[in-house]
Amino acid sequence: NLDNTILYAASPGAPIWRVPVTGGEPVAATRFEAEQRGHFSPHFLPDQRHFLFFVTGPPDTRGVHVGQLGDTSSRRLVDADGSAVFSPASGHLLFVRAGKLLAQAFDAGRLELSGNPLVIDEHVTAGTALTASVAGPFAYHEPPPVGGQRQLTWVNRKGEELQKVVYADTMALGPALSHDGRRIA
Repeated sequence: NLDNTILYAASPGAPIWRVPVTGGEPVAATRFEAEQRGHFSPHFLPDQRHFLFFVTGPPDTRGVHVGQLGDTSSRRLVDADGSAVFSPASGHLLFVRAGKLLAQAFDAGRLELSGNPLVIDEHVTAGTALTASVAGPFAYHEPPPVGGQRQLTWVNRKGEELQKVVYADTMALGPALSHDGRRIA
């Protein structure tokens, strides 16, 4: 974040950890509640103090949670099948549930969702990786299909496909958009 704090998930069954960019001893940023099995994929919100993360566990526990630096408690925001990202440009939380990529209005100041989720894609899986740039574009990709190739698809805000890129399955992690939304790693 802007205060030079790194959040990371070390392993299944462990909390989200925080550490200064200068190094030092990691400190737990989250704690496990009843029936939670794993904390994954931390993602800072614009205030740089709150963060989203995914919790695995039974259906009434799993989902996207919000935490805060300096407080290991958290609150469940929404049932989801994987991690989520916040798109500051559109004000939406992007997440996957029941095979659909959804976008739901999210007030990052009040940490509250509103309205009904909008369906972005109806054919995704729980392993879909998401990223959103501050400038507005977002990207997602599916886990690799059998055959060893992946595909990134650029889509505009109207849901119209702009470009597809097919490449060999060598990517270990999900895509990451640049802040201006023009490049992807």
